[in-house]
Amino acid sequence: MRAIRGSSLNPFSSQAVGRFGKRAPSKAFRGFTLVEVLVAMALTAMVVTLLGTAMRSGLLSWRKLGLENQADIFSYAVPASLGRYVEFMATEATPWKGREGHLFPLCGSARGITFYSTYGPAGSSRQGLRLIGYLYDPSQNTLDVYDVDILEKEGEETDLLALAKGLLEGRDNVGPPMSRYGDVTEFRVAYGDTDSSDGAGQNLLWQDQWACEENPRAPRGVRLVFGVRSGASERVTSWIFPTRVP
Repeated sequence: MRAIRGSSLNPFSSQAVGRFGKRAPSKAFRGFTLVEVLVAMALTAMVVTLLGTAMRSGLLSWRKLGLENQADIFSYAVPASLGRYVEFMATEATPWKGREGHLFPLCGSARGITFYSTYGPAGSSRQGLRLIGYLYDPSQNTLDVYDVDILEKEGEETDLLALAKGLLEGRDNVGPPMSRYGDVTEFRVAYGDTDSSDGAGQNLLWQDQWACEENPRAPRGVRLVFGVRSGASERVTSWIFPTRVP
């Protein structure tokens, strides 16, 4: 009988490995060298630094844009609210408590204005007569806004002139302001009355004061210059509000 070579039947020979599984790698696994690790760390640090710089720039730009948008809203919202109160300003023709021909004074200076209005902000259930005040403190760059309900008990009658004048001059305590705004750099009010030389009655002469004791009726127009700080810049707008005074 012919002998069979043991090498051909040896299951551990290199020829027989294919029958039982993959052949083991001929070389041992080689790890990363120190130079490769250092290069990878340097590249990672560079990418992280670039991403951090881009994120910081984006946050600064977003913050600047947010401040500018906030200033835009602020520079519009405050004058717009004053304009709405002026639009519904109580006049001699305003019915209140059944008093016909009652005078509702407006007291004004260059830095503040107080008057009576029947306007209720959107969504508010408050109705009736209200004392409105916008008082500016240039030393603090703050603007205080007052919105006070005029409530009377049975048989009493409020001295509207004294109340409005007292609030303007800071003598009457009507409670804390409804709102206080900071970063206000300018709040300058002027009051317009018809020029007697204008036959059409359309030309207004502007003055910095409106003495409510001497002028029981309200002016025919109110002009406002309003400034607000936005970061290092200042935003100033000008407004004119006509009244319903004939």
